[in-house]
Amino acid sequence: MHEFIARPNGSPAGYLISYNTLSPAAARRPVDITLNGVVNGAARGIKGHVATCCRCSQQGFPGRDFTVTNAQGALCMSHAFIANGRLYQVNVWALDAKAITPDATKFIGSFKLITRR
Repeated sequence: MHEFIARPNGSPAGYLISYNTLSPAAARRPVDITLNGVVNGAARGIKGHVATCCRCSQQGFPGRDFTVTNAQGALCMSHAFIANGRLYQVNVWALDAKAITPDATKFIGSFKLITRR
């Protein structure tokens, strides 16, 4: 897995872009199963639940836009998609949901994959 993380000075939110090459077994799995696993894994990761989830696409590749939250108020906004045998995720994390600003949505929407279909 390759991760690129930023947390601007003074910001309570963290910004992350990651990608991971799928294993041969995962690459053969139906995309919906893999993406649903990503969503549910994010919720388990913060001991929370899926607050929102919808199907989406990134440049024609299948994906999910979702948010997960927990009882302590932590929140993760994420855009995950599968392209050319890789899982890509663009995330914004915060320990307090109030820390999520319009910049978070702008960041998630700014990602563009440079590849051929």
